[in-house]
Amino acid sequence: MKTIIFPGYSPRNKDWALDVQKQMDLDHEVLVHEWKHWIKGSFSIRKELDEIIKKIGKEKINIIAKSVGARVVMKLIPEMKDQINKVILCGITTKFTSEVAKKLY
Repeated sequence: MKTIIFPGYSPRNKDWALDVQKQMDLDHEVLVHEWKHWIKGSFSIRKELDEIIKKIGKEKINIIAKSVGARVVMKLIPEMKDQINKVILCGITTKFTSEVAKKLY
């Protein structure tokens, strides 16, 4: 079992995620996902999903997601539904979201 924290879009959200991670007192690993665009390039949900799926492997996971992290998680759930234990969404971004994506939420 792992718990993965998916922060918001801005690099400032890394501090929020690390703070949440510090407060977790669990008997398993708690990871903070770092978006690729924080280092270089643009944001790609597909590239992020591919990396996340590879990182998780066959393990069961809990998810905490904020803002764009929630958006990514909504795409992740159908691909890994049998591995997901719990999901906590801390704000859902809908700005600039298509009607199809809004229905997904």
